[in-house]
Amino acid sequence: MINKLIDNYIIKTIAPFFQKEDCRAYIVGGFLRDCLTNKHSCDVDIVVENSCAKVIAQKLADCINGYFVELDDLNKIYRVVFDDKKNYVDVAQCVGKNIEQDLKRRDFTMNALAYDLKENVAIDVTNGVDDINNNVIREISEFNITDDPIRILRAFRFQSEFGFEFSDELKRILKKHNLSILKTAKERINTELLKL
Repeated sequence: MINKLIDNYIIKTIAPFFQKEDCRAYIVGGFLRDCLTNKHSCDVDIVVENSCAKVIAQKLADCINGYFVELDDLNKIYRVVFDDKKNYVDVAQCVGKNIEQDLKRRDFTMNALAYDLKENVAIDVTNGVDDINNNVIREISEFNITDDPIRILRAFRFQSEFGFEFSDELKRILKKHNLSILKTAKERINTELLKL
């Protein structure tokens, strides 16, 4: 996985910035999962630990001659668009005290991966790599699913996309909480259904 990351155009462009910045920054989630499953992905999400994500995103945009876009200032999510206007990265504030806590709040183990841009190491606190290698979609916790019920639909989208099987515990959780999806905004449901 690390070799694929090092060779990626987006990573090559942003890594030097983060290696000289005094902050801990990590690529997280789907981009890493897609690297491991040999899928092409341009959806790079970066989580910043112990720093202001907005300031880091603005500085990154300046460094690469890109553009800064405020996506959600309340939840501290920002976008840096490359000067080619085709590639971009999203920069968000770490949820929790550190990257490990952030990863444990995600939906499924296969999405709870991180890559430390400064130290050039992968972080896998939920054994997500093993689950990807074994073609399993596994919950991190029941709370993580019920806290954001759209994750119920996301489970089926990932199953459709990757052909993975649900863990027995995830099957139980999805069956138990299936009606909680009705509490989710219709726009979010529509987006997931379109992706599915």
